Amino acid sequence: MSDGGLSREEFQVLRKSVSGFCEGSDRQTLMRLYEYGYINGGNRITDSGMEALVPYKVDNAVILAAGMAKRFLPLSAYMPKGLFQVKGEVLIERQIRQLQETGITEIVIVTGYQEDKFEYLADTYGIKLISNPEYETANNISSVWYARSYLKNTYILGSDNWYGSNIFEKYEYEPYYSRVFSRDYVDEYCIDMNEGYIEKIRKGGRNTWYTLGEIYFDRRLSAMVLEDLQKEYQADDAVRAMIIDLYCMRHIDRYRFYTKEREKGVISEFDTMEELMEFDPRFGRFASEVMKRKGEDKK
Repeated sequence: MSDGGLSREEFQVLRKSVSGFCEGSDRQTLMRLYEYGYINGGNRITDSGMEALVPYKVDNAVILAAGMAKRFLPLSAYMPKGLFQVKGEVLIERQIRQLQETGITEIVIVTGYQEDKFEYLADTYGIKLISNPEYETANNISSVWYARSYLKNTYILGSDNWYGSNIFEKYEYEPYYSRVFSRDYVDEYCIDMNEGYIEKIRKGGRNTWYTLGEIYFDRRLSAMVLEDLQKEYQADDAVRAMIIDLYCMRHIDRYRFYTKEREKGVISEFDTMEELMEFDPRFGRFASEVMKRKGEDKK
Protein backbone atom coordinates (compact mmCIF):
# COMPACT_ATOMS: atom_id res chain seq x y z
CA MET A 1 0.00 0.00 0.00
CA SER A 2 1.26 3.49 -0.83
CA ASP A 3 1.45 6.40 1.58
CA GLY A 4 -1.92 7.63 0.31
CA GLY A 5 -3.75 4.75 1.98
CA LEU A 6 -5.35 3.08 -1.05
CA SER A 7 -4.39 -0.37 -2.27
CA ARG A 8 -3.15 -0.54 -5.85
CA GLU A 9 -6.43 -2.11 -6.98
CA GLU A 10 -8.51 0.54 -5.19
CA PHE A 11 -6.41 3.31 -6.70
CA GLN A 12 -6.70 1.95 -10.24
CA VAL A 13 -10.50 1.61 -10.02
CA LEU A 14 -10.90 5.02 -8.38
CA ARG A 15 -8.71 6.66 -11.04
CA LYS A 16 -10.82 5.04 -13.75
CA SER A 17 -13.99 6.24 -12.06
CA VAL A 18 -12.88 9.87 -12.56
CA SER A 19 -13.73 9.34 -16.23
CA GLY A 20 -16.74 7.19 -15.39
CA PHE A 21 -15.32 3.98 -16.84
CA CYS A 22 -15.35 1.21 -14.20
CA GLU A 23 -16.51 -1.59 -16.48
CA GLY A 24 -14.60 -4.81 -15.84
CA SER A 25 -13.41 -3.73 -12.40
CA ASP A 26 -13.21 -6.25 -9.59
CA ARG A 27 -16.57 -6.38 -7.79
CA GLN A 28 -15.05 -6.67 -4.31
CA THR A 29 -12.87 -3.59 -4.94
CA LEU A 30 -15.93 -1.67 -6.14
CA MET A 31 -17.84 -2.69 -3.01
CA ARG A 32 -15.02 -1.51 -0.74
CA LEU A 33 -14.86 1.85 -2.49
CA TYR A 34 -18.65 2.14 -2.19
CA GLU A 35 -18.43 1.38 1.55
CA TYR A 36 -15.71 4.01 1.94
CA GLY A 37 -18.03 6.52 0.26
CA TYR A 38 -15.56 7.01 -2.59
CA ILE A 39 -17.98 5.96 -5.35
CA ASN A 40 -21.75 6.11 -5.53
CA GLY A 41 -24.29 3.53 -6.59
CA GLY A 42 -23.61 4.34 -10.23
CA ASN A 43 -19.87 3.66 -9.76
CA ARG A 44 -19.11 7.36 -10.24
CA ILE A 45 -16.54 9.04 -8.03
CA THR A 46 -17.79 11.17 -5.13
CA ASP A 47 -16.26 14.27 -3.54
CA SER A 48 -14.75 12.01 -0.88
CA GLY A 49 -13.26 9.86 -3.62
CA MET A 50 -11.68 12.90 -5.23
CA GLU A 51 -10.18 13.81 -1.84
CA ALA A 52 -8.75 10.29 -1.55
CA LEU A 53 -6.95 10.80 -4.86
CA VAL A 54 -5.32 14.10 -3.83
CA PRO A 55 -2.09 12.49 -2.47
CA TYR A 56 -1.61 10.78 -5.84
CA LYS A 57 -2.09 13.85 -8.04
CA VAL A 58 0.93 14.58 -10.24
CA ASP A 59 2.25 18.03 -9.33
CA ASN A 60 4.59 18.69 -12.21
CA ALA A 61 7.17 17.48 -14.70
CA VAL A 62 10.88 18.27 -14.85
CA ILE A 63 12.42 17.92 -18.31
CA LEU A 64 16.20 17.55 -18.46
CA ALA A 65 17.45 19.45 -21.52
CA ALA A 66 20.92 20.71 -20.56
CA GLY A 67 23.08 18.19 -22.43
CA MET A 68 25.28 18.78 -25.47
CA ALA A 69 24.35 15.60 -27.44
CA LYS A 70 27.89 15.19 -28.81
CA ARG A 71 26.93 11.97 -30.62
CA PHE A 72 24.78 14.11 -32.91
CA LEU A 73 27.54 16.41 -34.09
CA PRO A 74 27.69 18.33 -36.37
CA LEU A 75 23.92 18.96 -36.13
CA SER A 76 24.00 19.41 -32.34
CA ALA A 77 26.57 22.17 -32.78
CA TYR A 78 23.70 24.26 -34.14
CA MET A 79 20.82 23.26 -31.85
CA PRO A 80 20.11 21.16 -28.73
CA LYS A 81 18.81 17.66 -29.34
CA GLY A 82 15.47 18.37 -27.65
CA LEU A 83 14.70 20.87 -30.42
CA PHE A 84 15.21 18.39 -33.25
CA GLN A 85 12.18 18.07 -35.48
CA VAL A 86 11.01 14.47 -35.76
CA LYS A 87 8.02 13.42 -37.86
CA GLY A 88 7.05 17.06 -38.17
CA GLU A 89 7.16 17.87 -34.43
CA VAL A 90 9.82 19.30 -32.15
CA LEU A 91 10.71 16.58 -29.64
CA ILE A 92 10.37 18.64 -26.47
CA GLU A 93 7.23 20.40 -27.71
CA ARG A 94 5.50 17.06 -28.27
CA GLN A 95 6.17 16.09 -24.66
CA ILE A 96 4.97 19.46 -23.36
CA ARG A 97 1.72 19.14 -25.28
CA GLN A 98 1.16 15.60 -24.04
CA LEU A 99 1.72 16.69 -20.44
CA GLN A 100 -0.62 19.65 -20.78
CA GLU A 101 -3.29 17.51 -22.45
CA THR A 102 -3.14 15.31 -19.34
CA GLY A 103 -3.70 18.33 -17.08
CA ILE A 104 -0.10 18.75 -15.90
CA THR A 105 0.49 22.48 -16.19
CA GLU A 106 3.63 23.04 -14.09
CA ILE A 107 6.44 22.04 -16.43
CA VAL A 108 10.05 22.87 -15.60
CA ILE A 109 12.80 22.60 -18.23
CA VAL A 110 16.41 22.50 -17.05
CA THR A 111 18.63 24.00 -19.74
CA GLY A 112 22.36 24.50 -20.17
CA TYR A 113 23.82 24.02 -23.64
CA GLN A 114 22.52 26.74 -25.99
CA GLU A 115 19.90 27.57 -23.38
CA ASP A 116 18.75 30.68 -25.21
CA LYS A 117 17.24 28.45 -27.90
CA PHE A 118 14.64 27.20 -25.39
CA GLU A 119 13.44 30.66 -24.34
CA TYR A 120 10.53 30.71 -26.81
CA LEU A 121 8.93 27.80 -24.94
CA ALA A 122 8.21 29.98 -21.91
CA ASP A 123 6.01 32.32 -23.95
CA THR A 124 4.53 29.65 -26.21
CA TYR A 125 3.65 27.07 -23.55
CA GLY A 126 3.93 28.92 -20.22
CA ILE A 127 6.67 26.66 -18.88
CA LYS A 128 9.45 27.49 -16.39
CA LEU A 129 13.11 27.52 -17.46
CA ILE A 130 15.97 26.78 -15.03
CA SER A 131 19.64 27.10 -15.92
CA ASN A 132 22.18 24.40 -15.09
CA PRO A 133 25.59 26.13 -15.02
CA GLU A 134 27.39 22.78 -14.66
CA TYR A 135 26.12 21.18 -17.86
CA GLU A 136 29.63 20.92 -19.31
CA THR A 137 31.31 19.42 -16.25
CA ALA A 138 28.61 17.28 -14.60
CA ASN A 139 26.14 14.66 -15.77
CA ASN A 140 22.36 14.95 -15.71
CA ILE A 141 22.09 14.38 -11.96
CA SER A 142 23.23 18.01 -11.86
CA SER A 143 20.01 19.05 -13.60
CA VAL A 144 18.02 17.23 -10.94
CA TRP A 145 20.05 19.11 -8.33
CA TYR A 146 19.24 22.50 -9.84
CA ALA A 147 15.56 21.58 -10.09
CA ARG A 148 15.48 20.19 -6.55
CA SER A 149 12.98 22.74 -5.22
CA TYR A 150 10.42 21.40 -7.73
CA LEU A 151 10.68 17.73 -6.73
CA LYS A 152 7.28 16.62 -5.45
CA ASN A 153 4.95 14.19 -7.25
CA THR A 154 7.10 14.65 -10.32
CA TYR A 155 7.76 13.13 -13.71
CA ILE A 156 11.47 13.25 -14.57
CA LEU A 157 11.86 13.31 -18.37
CA GLY A 158 14.55 13.54 -20.98
CA SER A 159 14.00 16.21 -23.63
CA ASP A 160 14.71 13.85 -26.52
CA ASN A 161 12.31 10.92 -26.09
CA TRP A 162 9.39 10.36 -28.44
CA TYR A 163 6.16 9.06 -26.91
CA GLY A 164 4.10 7.49 -29.66
CA SER A 165 1.00 7.73 -27.48
CA ASN A 166 0.32 9.85 -24.43
CA ILE A 167 1.36 7.66 -21.48
CA PHE A 168 1.14 10.41 -18.85
CA GLU A 169 -1.46 10.27 -16.10
CA LYS A 170 -3.07 12.90 -13.87
CA TYR A 171 -2.66 10.55 -10.90
CA GLU A 172 0.16 8.07 -10.18
CA TYR A 173 0.23 5.45 -7.44
CA GLU A 174 3.95 5.31 -6.55
CA PRO A 175 7.49 5.89 -7.89
CA TYR A 176 8.25 3.92 -11.04
CA TYR A 177 10.41 3.40 -14.09
CA SER A 178 9.01 2.46 -17.50
CA ARG A 179 10.45 -0.80 -18.83
CA VAL A 180 10.70 -2.52 -22.22
CA PHE A 181 11.77 -6.10 -22.97
CA SER A 182 14.50 -7.04 -25.43
CA ARG A 183 15.63 -10.49 -26.54
CA ASP A 184 18.66 -8.97 -28.27
CA TYR A 185 21.59 -7.41 -26.43
CA VAL A 186 20.93 -3.81 -25.41
CA ASP A 187 23.53 -1.39 -24.07
CA GLU A 188 20.96 0.13 -21.73
CA TYR A 189 20.21 0.16 -18.01
CA CYS A 190 18.73 -3.28 -17.45
CA ILE A 191 16.78 -4.26 -14.36
CA ASP A 192 16.26 -7.25 -12.12
CA MET A 193 12.84 -7.26 -10.48
CA ASN A 194 10.88 -8.85 -7.67
CA GLU A 195 7.09 -8.68 -8.01
CA GLY A 196 7.41 -5.68 -10.31
CA TYR A 197 9.82 -3.71 -8.10
CA ILE A 198 13.42 -2.99 -9.08
CA GLU A 199 16.04 -4.86 -7.08
CA LYS A 200 19.06 -4.03 -9.25
CA ILE A 201 20.00 -1.81 -12.18
CA ARG A 202 22.89 -2.98 -14.37
CA LYS A 203 24.39 -1.82 -17.65
CA GLY A 204 23.77 -4.03 -20.67
CA GLY A 205 22.13 -7.42 -21.18
CA ARG A 206 19.99 -9.64 -23.39
CA ASN A 207 16.66 -11.37 -22.77
CA THR A 208 16.07 -8.64 -20.26
CA TRP A 209 13.91 -5.74 -19.23
CA TYR A 210 15.53 -2.33 -19.53
CA THR A 211 14.50 1.17 -18.49
CA LEU A 212 13.28 3.58 -21.13
CA GLY A 213 11.51 6.91 -20.93
CA GLU A 214 10.13 8.66 -17.89
CA ILE A 215 10.88 8.20 -14.21
CA TYR A 216 8.29 9.11 -11.60
CA PHE A 217 9.05 10.37 -8.08
CA ASP A 218 6.34 10.72 -5.46
CA ARG A 219 6.66 13.21 -2.60
CA ARG A 220 8.16 10.66 -0.22
CA LEU A 221 10.86 9.62 -2.67
CA SER A 222 11.52 13.24 -3.69
CA ALA A 223 12.22 14.06 -0.04
CA MET A 224 14.66 11.15 0.20
CA VAL A 225 16.46 12.11 -3.01
CA LEU A 226 16.72 15.72 -1.85
CA GLU A 227 18.10 14.65 1.52
CA ASP A 228 20.71 12.42 -0.13
CA LEU A 229 21.72 15.00 -2.73
CA GLN A 230 22.19 17.67 -0.09
CA LYS A 231 24.70 15.37 1.61
CA GLU A 232 26.43 14.03 -1.49
CA TYR A 233 26.17 16.31 -4.51
CA GLN A 234 28.66 19.03 -3.63
CA ALA A 235 30.87 16.73 -1.56
CA ASP A 236 31.49 13.98 -4.12
CA ASP A 237 32.79 14.44 -7.68
CA ALA A 238 31.71 10.88 -8.47
CA VAL A 239 28.10 11.80 -7.76
CA ARG A 240 28.20 14.82 -10.07
CA ALA A 241 29.47 12.51 -12.84
CA MET A 242 26.39 10.26 -12.58
CA ILE A 243 23.31 10.08 -14.72
CA ILE A 244 20.11 9.86 -12.72
CA ASP A 245 19.81 6.08 -13.22
CA LEU A 246 23.19 5.46 -11.61
CA TYR A 247 22.30 7.72 -8.73
CA CYS A 248 19.09 5.79 -8.13
CA MET A 249 21.07 2.53 -8.31
CA ARG A 250 23.41 3.91 -5.64
CA HIS A 251 20.43 4.04 -3.26
CA ILE A 252 18.26 1.28 -4.73
CA ASP A 253 18.00 -0.47 -1.35
CA ARG A 254 16.08 2.59 -0.09
CA TYR A 255 14.47 3.92 -3.25
CA ARG A 256 11.57 1.60 -3.99
CA PHE A 257 10.66 1.80 -7.67
CA TYR A 258 7.79 -0.06 -9.25
CA THR A 259 7.97 -0.68 -13.01
CA LYS A 260 5.44 -0.16 -15.79
CA GLU A 261 5.63 -2.39 -18.81
CA ARG A 262 5.51 -0.54 -22.12
CA GLU A 263 5.01 -2.12 -25.52
CA LYS A 264 7.97 -1.74 -27.81
CA GLY A 265 7.56 1.35 -29.94
CA VAL A 266 5.48 3.33 -27.44
CA ILE A 267 8.64 5.13 -26.27
CA SER A 268 11.51 5.83 -28.65
CA GLU A 269 15.00 6.98 -27.70
CA PHE A 270 17.61 7.98 -30.26
CA ASP A 271 21.28 7.48 -29.44
CA THR A 272 22.65 7.98 -32.95
CA MET A 273 21.81 9.83 -36.14
CA GLU A 274 21.28 6.46 -37.84
CA GLU A 275 18.62 5.46 -35.29
CA LEU A 276 16.79 8.73 -35.74
CA MET A 277 16.86 8.52 -39.53
CA GLU A 278 15.55 4.96 -39.39
CA PHE A 279 12.66 6.20 -37.22
CA ASP A 280 12.01 9.22 -39.44
CA PRO A 281 13.51 9.04 -42.95
CA ARG A 282 12.76 12.76 -43.39
CA PHE A 283 15.08 13.68 -40.55
CA GLY A 284 18.12 13.76 -42.82
CA ARG A 285 16.53 16.55 -44.85
CA PHE A 286 15.76 18.50 -41.68
CA ALA A 287 19.36 18.15 -40.48
CA SER A 288 20.75 19.23 -43.85
CA GLU A 289 18.49 22.28 -44.00
CA VAL A 290 19.46 23.36 -40.47
CA MET A 291 23.18 23.08 -41.16
CA LYS A 292 22.86 24.78 -44.54
CA ARG A 293 20.88 27.66 -43.04
CA LYS A 294 23.33 28.10 -40.17
CA GLY A 295 26.24 27.97 -42.58
CA GLU A 296 24.69 30.73 -44.67
CA ASP A 297 24.08 32.81 -41.53
CA LYS A 298 27.82 32.74 -40.80
CA LYS A 299 28.72 34.20 -44.20
